[in-house]
Amino acid sequence: MDGPASLVVVTGRPATGKSALAAELRRREGWPVLEKDAIKEALVETLGAADPAASRRLSDASFRVLFALARTWPAGEGGALVLEGNFRPGEHEPALSEILRRRASRLVQVVLHAPRDALVERLRTRAAQPGRHPGHRDLETAEALLREEANGGPQPLALPGTLLVEDTSGLDARRLEAIAAAVAAAAAHRPWLV
Repeated sequence: MDGPASLVVVTGRPATGKSALAAELRRREGWPVLEKDAIKEALVETLGAADPAASRRLSDASFRVLFALARTWPAGEGGALVLEGNFRPGEHEPALSEILRRRASRLVQVVLHAPRDALVERLRTRAAQPGRHPGHRDLETAEALLREEANGGPQPLALPGTLLVEDTSGLDARRLEAIAAAVAAAAAHRPWLV
């Protein structure tokens, strides 16, 4: 790979497969991954989150920590740094633009989506898993999704760069590998492979 390292932003609603894709990129490409949920889990364990408002404040703090880490992460030639989280369009663009500028990176944004009913089912399944961190509030998130009129489809961040929008309805190992391959091709500036 030639030129500056890419910044790969994996985003989407809860339960779209963001963590699975980030883990696949780490395994397949050896790229470092900064995960918003890993930061939030540590904050919840330390500070607690008694209600949805406290959980949202810790989510906001988690993004700030993630952005601070990304700004100072060493940028090498080629390769990529992966940021994974449910980034908020209209809110997180300034911080990500600053990271791109400081790192002199090119952006590959991956927006994952699936139908609302599939997301609700995944969230309910997760909530029942032993060891699932309670800070995720999966059941509350599922109920909020059910109350929504329509999910409006994937919402990319308003940032320049390569945009990949991927449906994860039938996410399995083969589909995950195909998405990871497309991301790697985009990060390497090989658009003919995307």
